[in-house]
Amino acid sequence: MRPEGVGEDAKVVLGAFVGERLVVVVDLIRGYPVERTAFVGLLQVHSSQQGRGYGGTTYALVERFVEDTWPEIGTLRLAVVDTNAQVAAGFWERQGFEATGEVRPYVYDKLESTARLYEKQLHNKN
Repeated sequence: MRPEGVGEDAKVVLGAFVGERLVVVVDLIRGYPVERTAFVGLLQVHSSQQGRGYGGTTYALVERFVEDTWPEIGTLRLAVVDTNAQVAAGFWERQGFEATGEVRPYVYDKLESTARLYEKQLHNKN
């Protein structure tokens, strides 16, 4: 899925493997919601592999991917849904993300919650 108006070429889905097993999937959108920003739509570690450091290691590789592949991107942005905030907010803060104070309603299937936005400035970029 992509936000309305975002072209296929702006989305990248990456995977991290241990051996031949996919353990982390990452969804990135370049230039969303504004130019020079990339949105991390998802970073999900397989439930059987959580707590082993794969999330943080994969995120570090994602950041390097963005800096090397999309040099125009200076900010990474993401949303933490309140129903997952107990785990996710701390993880993203440890990666250097800060809450922006922006809050948006979140609706997916039958789930209704709140999403809180976070951002991180990339190294050597404004």
